[in-house]
Amino acid sequence: MNLDEGSLVRINQLKFIGKILSVYTHDLNNQLGTIKEAAGLMEDIIEHGNAKNTRVQEELAKPLHSIDRRVGAAAFLTNTLSVFGRGMAGETSSLNLKDSVGELLVLVKRMAAQRRVEFVTDFQHDIPAVTADPIMFQFLLFCLMEEHLMGLKAKGRLIFKITRAGKVLSVVILPEGEVDSVEEKRTFPEGMAQLIAKTHGFSIAVKSRESCIMFHV
Repeated sequence: MNLDEGSLVRINQLKFIGKILSVYTHDLNNQLGTIKEAAGLMEDIIEHGNAKNTRVQEELAKPLHSIDRRVGAAAFLTNTLSVFGRGMAGETSSLNLKDSVGELLVLVKRMAAQRRVEFVTDFQHDIPAVTADPIMFQFLLFCLMEEHLMGLKAKGRLIFKITRAGKVLSVVILPEGEVDSVEEKRTFPEGMAQLIAKTHGFSIAVKSRESCIMFHV
């Protein structure tokens, strides 16, 4: 079956959404699993010990502290996904590039952990908002990021820079570290990336060692 470029873009959008949700729910389940284990440990201590004993109270404090941290982490993930979901409306709006990039990195951090790659951000301070479709920007950023991430070996870094030079804002993805030989194995065609960029009012530059999404303000 032959598909036009628009259909291919939509298919990749669905893949993007699926990967985001898969990574997110796995991370959330890990958080909730730890909460369950900590709660079980607390119950065992209460059942077999004396809660008035100082040592027991100290032991109780450990799982309680873990529960508090994990609940906070789970709430943060849920809130981030909620913001991401609201951007799915597909409408052009005022876009804060720093917030948008940061939001995506929160949602996909498990992918970096699995690859043993560190995400690093380097955002220039005077970056104004742009008018763009938030989900299409994040979709393109994700696809470019995934290509670099899959090519990096363990202990590498993926640096995300946001810079301004005159009227041009640039979101740069720069891999740092040892790279696998995957030059001929691109999973996201550059032509499709260029189509998305052109359709939604920004431009891109894709190189073997870095990718850049550019906005004119």
